[in-house]
Amino acid sequence: MRHTATLCVLLLVYNVSMARASILPERSPAEAVRLAELADATYLPADKLDAVLVRRGFAKQLVIDHATDTASRQLSMTRSTFLFTARAVSERSGVAKGSLVLGIRGSHTANDWYTNAHVGLRTWRAGSAEGHGKIHAGFLAVARVALDCGPLVDSIKSSNRVYIVGHSLGGAAGVIVAAHLLEMGVPSEKLRVFTFGAPRPGDAEFAGHYAPRLDFYEYR
Repeated sequence: MRHTATLCVLLLVYNVSMARASILPERSPAEAVRLAELADATYLPADKLDAVLVRRGFAKQLVIDHATDTASRQLSMTRSTFLFTARAVSERSGVAKGSLVLGIRGSHTANDWYTNAHVGLRTWRAGSAEGHGKIHAGFLAVARVALDCGPLVDSIKSSNRVYIVGHSLGGAAGVIVAAHLLEMGVPSEKLRVFTFGAPRPGDAEFAGHYAPRLDFYEYR
């Protein structure tokens, strides 16, 4: 599964669409490849992540790794969820210094396919706000791992620029995270979402409402 996101961009870097909606502003291939590398980094073991992020100009902020919780071996929609946040600390990052990146791992284990299989669409809320459209129950469960982490949400709110990146399941969950953040009052101009080979996270109403509001880049 490693390098899948990077290869996706290298082969299809000019094939960009916005949630099956409107035309996007141009982005440099170099930026897309760097963010694809960070999506790839979500597949690394947690103990190897630091060194890779440092080489790419980032400092790790937070890691959530449910795969290390061995108390229960039963299948669940979030038992193998892995995500991290990292702060850009040098020009090597390829993004503005101080930017925050949230990377969410895609399908990696049998448990992730259990999550993918929960294809039922459901309504949702972001705090007191009712979300628009319906979204994939499995992807929503993964997104809520990030959204239920207070320090992670606080770091997003305090950052000037936030990149949300993910491949496959991770990309779909990332779009759902971004939609929740919009409903929570996070300014849309703060968020950029890069997905690589990700399935649709929700129905047509969800896409139609949030696609025009997100700085969203989809690579397939």
